[in-house]
Amino acid sequence: MRGRYTETRIPEFRANLRKAWANVTSADVSEGERWYADANRIMRDWAEHYGLPIETVASVTAALSPQCRWDLNLIGAANVLDGEPLSLTHGPFPANYRKAVAILEDKATSILPYFVSAPKVASFQQNLQGNLDFVTVDTHAAQAALGDATAVISLKWKPYVVFAAAYAANANEMGLAPAVYQAILWVSWKRMYPPGDKRAQKRRNKRR
Repeated sequence: MRGRYTETRIPEFRANLRKAWANVTSADVSEGERWYADANRIMRDWAEHYGLPIETVASVTAALSPQCRWDLNLIGAANVLDGEPLSLTHGPFPANYRKAVAILEDKATSILPYFVSAPKVASFQQNLQGNLDFVTVDTHAAQAALGDATAVISLKWKPYVVFAAAYAANANEMGLAPAVYQAILWVSWKRMYPPGDKRAQKRRNKRR
């Protein structure tokens, strides 16, 4: 695999995403189409309940998201919004909890001052508040673009934009919002490559 994630790789990433799409089921489409709509509904309900801008609620929630399951992410966000200590032993990172508390205290409407070099978190905030033009490129999304279920990469802004552009181009080609296209592929990729299978593949790769 070539090391740098530059614009020259967008055609390759787009081709890999098309291959991944060939495995998408109708159930994947249904779940993926609902994902951000359901998440945005939670953000809007919380914004109304707590009397906060939806951008602040989405920022608090996105701040807790790195390497955190969505159900635990929501529990952690509810803790912050309720002014309670984190009730989870395995959930959001403590450092991210502190950032989420600061976002709430500041009633911040942008997550960028708190996560300067975290494009995935910034994009997720946009998606949660209803902007579907942004693409959340997490580990699963990056793996699908690379065509490698064992890849683990952390993307800064410049390479992140390359992955996001590949998703957006394919989404536009299919008449889908970029975030919806990403969510459908995300659901499908996680179904095809559960964590146990990925760990087994990594062990096989090490023995080669």
